[in-house]
Amino acid sequence: MIQDNIGCISELDFSTSLFDACHEGNKSLVEVLIQERVPVNEANHSGFTPLHIASHEGHTNVVELLLSKGATEVVNKVNENGSSPLHLASHEGHIEIVELLLQNGANVHQVNNLKTSTPLHLAVHENHKDVVELLLKIGAKVNEQNKNGSTALHLASYNGHTEIAKLLLENGADVNLCKSDNRSPLHLACREGRVDIVTLLCEHKACVDQKDNDGRTALFYAEKYKRSEIIEILQQASNPAV
Repeated sequence: MIQDNIGCISELDFSTSLFDACHEGNKSLVEVLIQERVPVNEANHSGFTPLHIASHEGHTNVVELLLSKGATEVVNKVNENGSSPLHLASHEGHIEIVELLLQNGANVHQVNNLKTSTPLHLAVHENHKDVVELLLKIGAKVNEQNKNGSTALHLASYNGHTEIAKLLLENGADVNLCKSDNRSPLHLACREGRVDIVTLLCEHKACVDQKDNDGRTALFYAEKYKRSEIIEILQQASNPAV
C-alpha cells in the first residue's frame, strides 16, 4: 500500500505530500517520506510546518514521529498568524499532543505576534479543562493579559465556563484584575447573565463597586439586561449583613 502511495506521488512535490500525510494522519506515509529525505521542518506559504498541521488535526502518533525526527527544532515556530503548534493543540483540546509538545520544549508562555493569546487563553476560551489543568501545572501564567487586557478568568467568565473559572481561581487568578476598558471578570459575567460565575466571583471577593471606563459597575449591566437573580447576588455581596 505504501509503495502504491509512493508511486502516485513520484512526480509530485514531496514536501506537499508530507503536509497532506500529516493532515490525514497517515503515519506510514509520513515515515516513508521522511526516509526519502523530505524536509521535516519546512514551512508552507502560510508558515505551517508539518508539526503545526499534525498538532492541529490531533494526530498524536504523527506528532510523536515528527518530534523524533527533528521537529523539536521548530516546536516553537509560529505560522503567519503567530500560532505555534502548542497554540493549535491547546485550542483544539488535544491533550496528549499538548503534553508531547511540552515535553519537547514547547514554550507555555508563548504569545502570538500580536500578543493576543497564550495557549492558556485559547484552552480556556474553548472550554478544554484538561488542557487548562495541564498548562497551569506546567507553570502557565494565570494572570497573563492579552492585547485587550483580558486574562484567562475574563474569558472563562464571559463564556460561562464555571469549572474552569473555579480552577483558575484555585491557581491564583486575580478576581479584580481589569481589562484595558477597566472591566473586571464580574462586569463580563453580569453582562452575559452567568449566574454561577457571578456567585463564584463574589465568593472570591470580587469588587462589586468597580467602575469601567464608562463609569459603569457590574450592577449597571445586570440591571440593563434585566438579570434579576444576578441583581440579588450583587446586592447581597454589597451588603452581606442584610
